[in-house]
Amino acid sequence: MSGSGAGVVIVGAGLGGIRVAENLRNNGFADPITLVGAEDHPPYDRPPLSKSVLLGKDDRVDLKPAEFYAESDITLRLGSAVTSVSPADRTVTLASGDTAVYDTLVLATGLDPRPFPGLADTVAGVHMIRTYDDAIALREDIDSASTAVVIGAGFIGCEVAASLTSRGLSVSLVEPAPPRWRLRSARRSGSWSRGSTPTTAWICAPGSVWPRSSSPTVREGRRSTR
Repeated sequence: MSGSGAGVVIVGAGLGGIRVAENLRNNGFADPITLVGAEDHPPYDRPPLSKSVLLGKDDRVDLKPAEFYAESDITLRLGSAVTSVSPADRTVTLASGDTAVYDTLVLATGLDPRPFPGLADTVAGVHMIRTYDDAIALREDIDSASTAVVIGAGFIGCEVAASLTSRGLSVSLVEPAPPRWRLRSARRSGSWSRGSTPTTAWICAPGSVWPRSSSPTVREGRRSTR
């Protein structure tokens, strides 16, 4: 890898981004490496967000100690998302207005959860979990809650349901797609099992509908959860 000496800019300060930076250094790459992240936090591990962080058991999720970045000569530019890329100029522009020049650009942004149609991000009591701050915001709401609805019965949904039931909440787990493979996978991972606690999550049948109302009801043919 060669160029003008501007080095590598990695957009996305998650697991993928830090692994790219780490492996470049481990393989002798000596040019600058800049890791750009929209969050204020340095790269951290996301799986604990729906388990130990949500339960308040352990907030230590950093993938690397703070000194790693200085020792590895990796520049962190956190708290400002990339808003545009100019391949012709080999630059990225951040939301702050700053720019970064690159020889090689790596996009390691990951995915965002799909928002629920017609539901504003600011509705009280409604949460999505992708970031550390998301998990903390949900955790702060748990103490005053007695019920919860989790939409999506994948790994994260099942883990959140398990964490919430362990905190004593009555949880409805909504999954409109056939859930059998999800349940098998979740059981193998140990994240959730039906009937494992007195207040356990309930899997809705395929085709469940969530009406747009202030008091949501999930109808599944046999039971209505309000």
